[in-house]
Amino acid sequence: MNSTQNQAQLAADLAALPIPSQDQARTEALRQMAKSFQTSELIWLVDQAYDQAHTSWQLEVLRRGSMGHWVRQRYRFDGQAETLYFLGERTLSAAEVSAARVAGSPFPVAEWQSK
Repeated sequence: MNSTQNQAQLAADLAALPIPSQDQARTEALRQMAKSFQTSELIWLVDQAYDQAHTSWQLEVLRRGSMGHWVRQRYRFDGQAETLYFLGERTLSAAEVSAARVAGSPFPVAEWQSK
């Protein structure tokens, strides 16, 4: 196969892959993320942004970390691969926790786990 044929085959392969809509990807991202939490956890969704070029959602939540401190965790959901990636966490000060709770909204874990 030459370069032109390879590019044509790649284009055909990509066209055959289903690409979810922005709303479909967000729904799946939140559903998968909810599965990683305990049903009774207090979680705030503090940021979410859609990356059109990569059909992915960037999500940030506020929750208690494994050591009991409040942390801000980052996730990326690849809509085409239907895969949620954990990108890390950062411990927050009391002032940052207060600001995140005001800016964010409670995330209903149990509701999203049942979808």
